[in-house]
Amino acid sequence: MDTAFKQQRLRAWQPILTPKWVISSFFAVGVAFIGIAIGILGASNQVQELSLQYDAKCENHFMSWNASSYSECILNFTLPSNDKWATSEVYVYYELSNFYQNHRQAPFLQLNPFDSDAFGFADKFQDPQDASKELYMYPCGLVNGPCHLLQPLITSRRPCPTNPSGIAWKSDVDKKYIAPIKDASGLPNQGSFFCWHNVSDEDFIVWMRVAALPRFKKLYRKIPANKLKPGATYSLIIQNRFPVKDFGGTKTFVLSTTSWIGGKNNFLGIAYIVVGIICVALAIIFLVKHLISPRILGDPRYLNWK
Repeated sequence: MDTAFKQQRLRAWQPILTPKWVISSFFAVGVAFIGIAIGILGASNQVQELSLQYDAKCENHFMSWNASSYSECILNFTLPSNDKWATSEVYVYYELSNFYQNHRQAPFLQLNPFDSDAFGFADKFQDPQDASKELYMYPCGLVNGPCHLLQPLITSRRPCPTNPSGIAWKSDVDKKYIAPIKDASGLPNQGSFFCWHNVSDEDFIVWMRVAALPRFKKLYRKIPANKLKPGATYSLIIQNRFPVKDFGGTKTFVLSTTSWIGGKNNFLGIAYIVVGIICVALAIIFLVKHLISPRILGDPRYLNWK
């Protein structure tokens, strides 16, 4: 027990915070943060992003989930004339606003995918919207309901190739989401079970990772490099199954390239530059104060004792 670690006798650096040391530290941290901010903002500005809000335009094309016939909503858009759209891999997102996916009731009623034996316990998986119904859901809860918000198809005379794999976290795909066991093989609205055909579907897995804020976007597809043509006109074909007007939400289709910081993120750069400016300002204030009325080190007049 008598060790340097347990008896807190390890060597420690205890710098004396003199005015020169404090001023130098604030100035160094401020310059470093401003430099990082410039790099982040520069990388963010290189990211190409195109957003298309379509909820109002597709409002008259709503179709229920079980509709046998439907009308498609078609949005035409022109890709900006920037070579990055052709040379970079393009990420396709769908974005929702004013949608509280992290509402306290939603994750609470969600099935723990690791508990594969729990499907046999009926009480946990009754329909959360009507507990009296003898209908059991897999996965259970409110989160999985509006999974497939849109079924977009990007075309320019012919369908644009997209990659549906690799959009979900590898840990979720490999370990977290598995198909139901026992006799849970019912199709939607048939029998006593309400099951997704394939809970290992990456679109479903991406949706089930709950967003923290009411405005969020989720990865839908990846478009390989050299598949899009800058300046070309494309059509977005949407099957509108999820209305958002009732709760004041919006739906947006987003195309984006990436950089070393990920997607477009000006907030991070602005946050760094604000902290850097504050540190430099404090360094200047302390420097002026030190030059005008310095504190004499070792002056016994500052000592206070009884």
